[in-house]
Amino acid sequence: MRRGLMACALIGLSTIGSAQIAKAASDDDDDSVPKTEKSGELEQPTISGPLRADPNPASFMAGPLGKINVSGVVTGYGLLQSNPYPDDRTGRVDFSNLQMIVQKADGPVQFYIQTGIYSIPALGVPNSSAIDTTSQTYGFVPLAYAKVKLSDEFSLQGGQMPSLFSGERTFTFQNMNVEQGLLFNQANNINKGLQIAYSKDSTVITTSLNDGFYSDRLTWLIGSVVYKFDDANRVSFSAGANLDRSSHESVATPLLQNNSSIYNITYGYKSGPWIISPYVQFTHVPRDFTLGINESASTYGGALLASYSFTSQISLAGRVEYIAQSGKKSTGETSLLYGPGSKAFSATITPTFQVDRYYVRPEYSYVKAVNATSGLAFGKNGDKKHQSRFVVETGILF
Repeated sequence: MRRGLMACALIGLSTIGSAQIAKAASDDDDDSVPKTEKSGELEQPTISGPLRADPNPASFMAGPLGKINVSGVVTGYGLLQSNPYPDDRTGRVDFSNLQMIVQKADGPVQFYIQTGIYSIPALGVPNSSAIDTTSQTYGFVPLAYAKVKLSDEFSLQGGQMPSLFSGERTFTFQNMNVEQGLLFNQANNINKGLQIAYSKDSTVITTSLNDGFYSDRLTWLIGSVVYKFDDANRVSFSAGANLDRSSHESVATPLLQNNSSIYNITYGYKSGPWIISPYVQFTHVPRDFTLGINESASTYGGALLASYSFTSQISLAGRVEYIAQSGKKSTGETSLLYGPGSKAFSATITPTFQVDRYYVRPEYSYVKAVNATSGLAFGKNGDKKHQSRFVVETGILF
């Protein structure tokens, strides 16, 4: 079970576009949900705030390819936690990001390449080193995809891309908080495949055939609709499922989640000093005796993420979550959380201080498991019902 939890932590929930450095989000941009209004624009990853990327990344002319942007992120973090898992530590100091990005963001053919090492710390599950995370999940090139503009309304994109699910993003610097939350652990994040997008006025409809939880099998179908009400308000709905059954399993491909269906609704608001992004999510794993899944299981939950900027250099972000799993503690088998019938709450607070390209942000988080099965919760014996963490991340976006 702990292996499955660790895999979920390393997979997690992502957005239609998961992290941009080179093309910075200005104070007027709304990055609380994906930016995909124009099919001719590369669906570049975005920072959800309050961190701000370098507005003037390095660039050079590459002959017929035109202008190429080069940017990067170098960040490290320290973590202390109570009740660590048996295969985890009480404390850790490591890189959270040591990555470079090369991209071409205009013209009929565009591309995005992100390379380096990274950590993906998430609440309620074990941590691992940056080297282990990188080698066991998406590799040293976690994102590499290209986009072709077919018309003013249609575009085709393919490669190793962010998933279409909305919520929290893959890498620490993209999110309001250093650690991803509990809901992040249940949906896929980065996958390989193809997607076609149609945009008209304030609506973007995208369909993707991909390998789901990084399974190398193109059996997942995911669709999303993003609607922009105005400059401050957006909503997105994403749904997807594995159309086949797969026994493939690894750290990056948890068996249960890779054979699931996922439904996600995200609302995004950004105006003045406020960024607010609540989302709700439902997942379901059907029974499949051939895969050893003797009982179906579901999760449902919601999260509220918000950030307030006091000045251009000081902000405060927070997140609260609730997630529950179906089933009965006494008779259930399939565990997606902390055992059948278990529930969990989390609260996270993250003040952020950023001057130019440099930032530092301390963080405190707390997770409480309810109705957890003994051996599947926190601590060396899996019998502890809560976990606290103190984290500090610092670095530079350039």
